[in-house]
Amino acid sequence: MKLREPFTCLVDRSLGRGLVVEALRAAELDVRPHDDHFAQNTPDAEWLAEVGRRGQVVLTKDKHLRVNACDRVALSRAGPRSA
Repeated sequence: MKLREPFTCLVDRSLGRGLVVEALRAAELDVRPHDDHFAQNTPDAEWLAEVGRRGQVVLTKDKHLRVNACDRVALSRAGPRSA
């Protein structure tokens, strides 16, 4: 899947709302914190699928997303990019 440019980065809760978001915005990227668009208790499979439909990039440090089988299925179906 090729990213649509300019692309939007959704910053996962694991990276917080502070330094990472501020640094990316300072670099003039379109950055959106997770909690601005999803409730804190939204299941990973649900918000990942939505982010994928939107063609956004997921920035996370949560290794759980790569391990959990249900989340892997949501990732592969939705197609979001992670970094």
